[in-house]
Amino acid sequence: MTQLTDRISFDDLSDDMKLVAQSCGLEVARSLIVNCPGIQIYVPRPESMMGIMRRYINTRLEGREPSELDVKQIALELRKSPSFVRQLVRMG
Repeated sequence: MTQLTDRISFDDLSDDMKLVAQSCGLEVARSLIVNCPGIQIYVPRPESMMGIMRRYINTRLEGREPSELDVKQIALELRKSPSFVRQLVRMG
C-alpha cells in the first residue's frame, strides 16, 4: 500500500486534503491517508482553545491569586501577553 500512496499527487487529493497538503505538505497528507483512513478530523480554531489555557492557568496557580510575576511567567509559557493572561484569570 505504501508504494501506491507514494504515487499520490496533489491533483489526486480531495479539496480538504489539498488544504492539508498546502498547509502541512504533501507528505503529511499522504501520511494521514495511510495512517488515518476514513477518520474525520475536526481542526479547532486557535481562539477556541482558550478553555485549555484557562485550565492550565488554574492548575498552575493552584487556586491562589496570581502575582505579577506569575502572570508574566505564564504569559511567557503560553506565548501570550500578560494582559491576555489576566483576562483569562478574571474569566475563571
